[in-house]
Amino acid sequence: MMLGLIFPLLGSLSVHGQSNRGEGCPAYSTANPQSVAVAVDSVEFEADAELTPEIRARLVDDFKHGNFHASSSIDMDWQHGLANQARLLLQEQGYFRALVDVSTGLIRAEARRLHYWVSVKAESGPQYRLRRVKFENAMEFSESKLRTQLHLEEGDLFNVSKVREALGNLGRLYGRLGYIDFTTEVQTDLDEDVHRIDLTLKLDVATQYRVRSVTIHGFGSAVEKALVSKFEAGQIFDGTAINDFFKANSAALPKGTSLENGLAIVRDVQNGAVDLVFEPHGCDTH
Repeated sequence: MMLGLIFPLLGSLSVHGQSNRGEGCPAYSTANPQSVAVAVDSVEFEADAELTPEIRARLVDDFKHGNFHASSSIDMDWQHGLANQARLLLQEQGYFRALVDVSTGLIRAEARRLHYWVSVKAESGPQYRLRRVKFENAMEFSESKLRTQLHLEEGDLFNVSKVREALGNLGRLYGRLGYIDFTTEVQTDLDEDVHRIDLTLKLDVATQYRVRSVTIHGFGSAVEKALVSKFEAGQIFDGTAINDFFKANSAALPKGTSLENGLAIVRDVQNGAVDLVFEPHGCDTH
């Protein structure tokens, strides 16, 4: 029996992360400033949980060392992150249709930390392998070139994370040619009789962009010279070069300047053009 499914992309985990934008700059945090840390003190598995000892050990380690936050003791949104994390781990082992349910209980509440126990119930279901891969609407590259972006071979356990990685690889591949709005729709057709998956990647390259103008304010002469040489009007806009530039020149940029706050990209979809405005907005530029 064949079953067609649109690829079930999980949302990002509800974990807290932070990065410093340079010495002397305030740290940026994705957590609510009023939130409290969540600590997982114990993890148990229901008797019928279909999990191997290796997966159980991995989940215990991930949960206990995870960086979770909640707005209060009645905020249970962080539980979704636990369930997603457990399901993704199973899907990396070929359990494509795994179902996971997580319940929690408060052990004790401290001023800035909540301590919980976690119970996991899981139905792993059958283990699937990749049977074949097909690309639709492919252009610019041969199918063999596109196929190298997916690090899964026919017969391998179907790994959701590797498929996601392939989507990022394809986006970068086309982004270098100016297709910065490139998207991929993923379709999976399951053969339940033999537990095989046919993977179809439907490509939409959308508009190819060229650089129309480059405006630079507030950068030193060396950085400005590098920008002018790298992004010239009329050339195909390499979307990956932007990130590479900010990484390679981080030491020479005004303190606190990043890709997120140092560049504005204005798209003109109808004419396939982008206007680039480089202007630092770091913590020491005001």
